[in-house]
Amino acid sequence: MPLTWPDARHIYLSPHLDDAVLSCGGTIYEQAQAGEPVAVVTVFAASPPADRPLSAFAGELHARWRASAAESGASFSDPVAVRRREDEHAMLALGANVRAVHLDLPDCIYRYASDTGEALYASEEAIFGAVHPDDPALAELSAVPALPEGSTLYVPLAIGHHVDHQLVHHAVRGWKLPPGRVRYYEDYPYAVQQGEPVETMLARCGAWQPIVTPLSDRALEAKIRAAAAYQSQISTFWQSREAMAEALRDYARQVGGERVWVPAG
Repeated sequence: MPLTWPDARHIYLSPHLDDAVLSCGGTIYEQAQAGEPVAVVTVFAASPPADRPLSAFAGELHARWRASAAESGASFSDPVAVRRREDEHAMLALGANVRAVHLDLPDCIYRYASDTGEALYASEEAIFGAVHPDDPALAELSAVPALPEGSTLYVPLAIGHHVDHQLVHHAVRGWKLPPGRVRYYEDYPYAVQQGEPVETMLARCGAWQPIVTPLSDRALEAKIRAAAAYQSQISTFWQSREAMAEALRDYARQVGGERVWVPAG
């Protein structure tokens, strides 16, 4: 496992370079403003392997990201390096004591079968389907060092079923961390795209209790600024930055701020 826990009171595991901010950016801002050290650890943040050809699907995503970030003037010779820089800018928008940590594991679109060398997730359907049994990330995420004393870990619920979100969620469940040390956040914007409330989905999996953090106007606007730092990703879900900002405001009004969940009992 390529992870050494950062020294922080609040540690967010983000599958990709934007997930934690879109889901919990306002809470991160409030924690940082209170002087509490925060770290956002992006699990799948490695650049594409240089010795592997991109799938057609990965090439299409690169083209979309390049077009979305065109006005930034970013060079896309290494698109994930661009995304890492965006992540660092997003953390600065949330607070000087918010640390960005990038693990050396590749996104699912850059992972390959060990025997054939073929891309494991080469379509939209594949990245929202089942985790491939030969996915090398399964072994990489199988073990973890003990959490620092006093730290709380925040991880995705895996709403939306993106394979990288599934991997992080189920890995953490398998680590058997002490009760009360882990909170599960709603994967935004997938949480509003499922056709049923989050509460209904969770009820099928057992008893869960919500923890809602009300957001000040300042916290919500900081979250929007941080989300806007991911210029290459905006077109994935929204037609414009303005549409993204309004969607984040709408969801905050809907849930009363930002919401995480813990298993009841």
